[in-house]
Formats: sequence, structure tokens, C-alpha cells
Amino acid sequence: MSDDLHLYRVRRATPGDATELARCRAAMFRVIDIAAPAAHTGHFETYCEDTIAHYLSTGSVVAWLAEASSTGETIGSATMLIFPRLPTPRNPGTVEGYLGTVFVHERWRRRGIATAVTTAAVAYAHEADLARVRLHAEPAARAIYERAGFVARDNEMEVDLIASNAV
Repeated sequence: MSDDLHLYRVRRATPGDATELARCRAAMFRVIDIAAPAAHTGHFETYCEDTIAHYLSTGSVVAWLAEASSTGETIGSATMLIFPRLPTPRNPGTVEGYLGTVFVHERWRRRGIATAVTTAAVAYAHEADLARVRLHAEPAARAIYERAGFVARDNEMEVDLIASNAV
């Protein structure tokens, strides 16, 4: 794997990278098979691009792109939402992150890219003094996150309030 490190680079994304980040997000949902119907995929990607660009410019999202060293092609990404939280007795911090869209294009997988973008996100979280970082993990990716220090939780629930109006 050490030779693979020279095949790509990871860099912090800017608002100008919103198109690539949205493409990765749409591709991630196609892979995990929960994307909107094909007729709506373009709209979803455009909506993501606009949202990501806005959030990057306001600082409520921080993101990273993995790019092929030889071509500059985007081969993976990670996106982290930053938002306030209430302190708890165990964790008095008031800002946390939600790591989403950790994605690597299929032909680039198993080269340490997901680990690299996750490591960049966790390093940023430490530097920014975030209270914690959460994520949802697909079973196949759990080992990557565990190596980065994430632990599974079983006490979370959600109610999806707009699924019927999905973009």
C-alpha cells in the first residue's frame, strides 16, 4: 500500500469543488442503492451541489477530495457537517461534526483512500476542537472507521420527516 500513497493526494475542498463533491455523493447513494429514481438523479446531484457550495462557503461543511496524482481526477471524498450541540456531563464541547459521503470510486478502492480522507477529517476535528464526530457506516466500511477511533452506538433513532418529498 505504501506505493499507492503516491498515486493520489488528499486536499481540503473549496466551494469551487461542490460539483465533484455532489458527484461523489450521488455515486455513493447509487452504490448503497438508496438513490432517488434515475429520473430524479440529476436533480438530486444539482441540489447537493448547490447545498454543498453554500455550506462550504459558510463554514458549516468541511470537505476533502482525493485526487489521482497523474490526472487530478476526483477518486474519492469526505464531507463533514459542523453544527452546534448542547454540552453533556461527559462531553462539555459545544460543536460537533457529522462525517458523511466518505466515498471512493470502485476502481480506486482498497488503496487506503477512504482511510486517508477519514484521517484528514478526524485530524481537522481535533484541530478545530470539535466535541465529537458521528457517522453512519456501511458494514463493509466499519473497519476503516474503527481504525480511526470510531465506536459503534446502539442508542440512536430517527424519524424521517421528508422522505415522501425527496429531491
